[in-house]
Amino acid sequence: VDGEFQLRRSFEIKPTDRVLIAEDIVTTGLSFRETVEALQALPGTVVGGSCIIDRSGGKAEVGCELVSLASIDFPDYDADNLPPELEKIPAHKPGSRGLNK
Repeated sequence: VDGEFQLRRSFEIKPTDRVLIAEDIVTTGLSFRETVEALQALPGTVVGGSCIIDRSGGKAEVGCELVSLASIDFPDYDADNLPPELEKIPAHKPGSRGLNK
């Protein structure tokens, strides 16, 4: 809401709850980190996180321990320093942030 990550209405965390966050793919870690921060503002304890694929190669700072089934370290390049074979491929921004727009 208003650019701030929030949990859905009627989502309740009790003080005794231990929360494990599960995600499909972590790329930059931003969505994961926002989830951790939202949960830390509530009662309960974030005990860690998991994902199927960590596309950051373990570099994403997510705010808690992250366990992945597979970790892939994709190289990144400055826009003005792309390898010739990549210059021919149109850029595509991964992630789901713009899907509801």
